[in-house]
Amino acid sequence: MLAKKTVRMLMTSFVLMSSITAHAVDNAPLFIWDNQEGVSAADLGCQVVATDQVPFKVSQYYGRKNSDTENLRNYNGVRQSHLVNHSIVKMVDGQEKFNYSPVEVVGLNKRTSAVANRWFSERGDRGYLYNLSLRPMEDFVFEVNLDKENYQVYAADYMEDLKTDENIFLRVAAGQTYYEVKCPNEPNRTYTVFRAYQRHFNERALFYLGVSKEETSVFSQVKTYGKVESMSFLSEVGKERRISVDERSLRDSIEVSEELMAEIEKENQLIEDAVEKARDLIAELEEVEEAAVAEENTQPSEEASETTAEVELPQEDKFISVDNVV
Repeated sequence: MLAKKTVRMLMTSFVLMSSITAHAVDNAPLFIWDNQEGVSAADLGCQVVATDQVPFKVSQYYGRKNSDTENLRNYNGVRQSHLVNHSIVKMVDGQEKFNYSPVEVVGLNKRTSAVANRWFSERGDRGYLYNLSLRPMEDFVFEVNLDKENYQVYAADYMEDLKTDENIFLRVAAGQTYYEVKCPNEPNRTYTVFRAYQRHFNERALFYLGVSKEETSVFSQVKTYGKVESMSFLSEVGKERRISVDERSLRDSIEVSEELMAEIEKENQLIEDAVEKARDLIAELEEVEEAAVAEENTQPSEEASETTAEVELPQEDKFISVDNVV
């Protein structure tokens, strides 16, 4: 039984190794954002899939004059508040309105010259924005200050180049498509995938971060940079590189060389072979154990044999005694 338990543990370890490898290709692990826990490891069952759209947009004034804000209106067109340009909004359900879309403010751009007053929009405000005022996420880079205590443990284990005293720059992962994370324990929720950078290490993403529209506090303190402006300190920006999706993994088809991909596939094959051998060994052990149990059930016990001997000997002695009398 001990041998079986050991083999089962080894087989479980091989399976876990295979799953973890899929989540950490080319030193760029995948995490998801949770409002309570902050940066969290994605479950092993989560998958990355391509998608045509994401629930987030960036606001920017559209009109004949210049303005640091755009008007957030109600359904009747009445101005509710002034939303600072380059703030992040998410698309929400609402009554259809011609040339306008219902949105909710999830991140106010702190990098602005606008002087806030009581009429300015706040995070969580809902209303309608003019469609031409909604810009795609890939045109911008977002500087955020993550909760250092929440991801410091991941920095030690997965991201040796990460400096926890520096802010993170997020850019939505996009090429010909966007990408999102889907997890089996949350079938009705998806996480938009962002690449995460730092100024000192800007040639490739340090990690990938999935953000759902339900939990967006990662954008609560955000500074927004235009795509062209951010190229001065993030050399990766501007290279619209595609993410190749292979089961759960995130792979950059340009960044990962053919030799590295071949090595990864070789390691995965070794893991699969080891798992198969472990299963065969478990089956052999189970057969041996079943045979031993069957043999034990068919043989009389020593105690039973001794009891039989003790009964037969007195009977033999008694028979002899009768013959002597005769």
